[in-house]
Amino acid sequence: MPSLTTLFTTAIGLPAALWTFKSAMLVAFQRRIIYMGYSPVGARTEELARADELKSGMRITKISAEVARGVRVDGLEAASGAHSPQTPILFYLQGNAGNPLSRLPLFARILGVSSKGSQISKSSSSSMRIIAFAPSSYWTSTRRAPTQPRLLEDYAAALRRTHQLYPHAPIILYGHSLGGSIATLLCAGRSGSGDLCSGVHALILENAFESIPAMVKAYFVSPKVPYYHLHPLVFDKWDALGAAKDVQVPTMVLVSGDDELVPREHGLALHNALPRSRMHVIPGALHENAYSKPSWPRIVTAFVSECVKCQSDNPNTQQNHHT
Repeated sequence: MPSLTTLFTTAIGLPAALWTFKSAMLVAFQRRIIYMGYSPVGARTEELARADELKSGMRITKISAEVARGVRVDGLEAASGAHSPQTPILFYLQGNAGNPLSRLPLFARILGVSSKGSQISKSSSSSMRIIAFAPSSYWTSTRRAPTQPRLLEDYAAALRRTHQLYPHAPIILYGHSLGGSIATLLCAGRSGSGDLCSGVHALILENAFESIPAMVKAYFVSPKVPYYHLHPLVFDKWDALGAAKDVQVPTMVLVSGDDELVPREHGLALHNALPRSRMHVIPGALHENAYSKPSWPRIVTAFVSECVKCQSDNPNTQQNHHT
């Protein structure tokens, strides 16, 4: 019969060893968890086809930007209706999975077109261009291990390319989830690539989070859960909350009322930290489907139109209200 010492050592040591192993794996492979360019299956090999254009009712073009020698990011330009060199651009930064093709329903919704290409909205959204790049390791962009500095480098190059293509167009950054953190850091000048936001008129954050360490604590809920204490070991902090104070453009924070991933408190904290912010809660929306709710296109297009019209006349206007 095992001794009491053996039983005690097994009872304590085995769970401790399992926790240590699982914690080590979470820390070692955290970037595989955060940056899911491989998900869903086929996301990296899916190609833009004529069927996508017909289905979405938009004119869709594949575009590319050179990041560095041998490194390229690919993206989409989507539009509907007539345009001019001054047509506003919604520069979309995606979340941590999928590719720009999976966002076509969202783009069609904001451009106000049906699946047959007919206009379903009389808002000014139809006179907008949408540009959405996939960072490296996502979609058909160059495969390289994703990190915070590399994703910032990718989107800085994509934004420069957008400026080159449309030097006279006002640009509105729209970041969803992880893309919201990237957009915030770009607007705050944390990319290390100089002033990229001189042509950026506004920022929209949808279901953005404070930081990755804050998400670790939110996910594991309580300090009583051992994994809660792994948050200091995060490699890529994506500290949007810390950068928010340096964002000088008008910002709208969108929060899904029933977001199952990002706590509403994160959106409220960002709203309070941003100097020129307004906040809207989308009732009944989950983390990924806010665009499908009736209020979403109206709120977004009204904000874009207001910023494009008023920014040049009132560059120092301060906004901070919550609806």
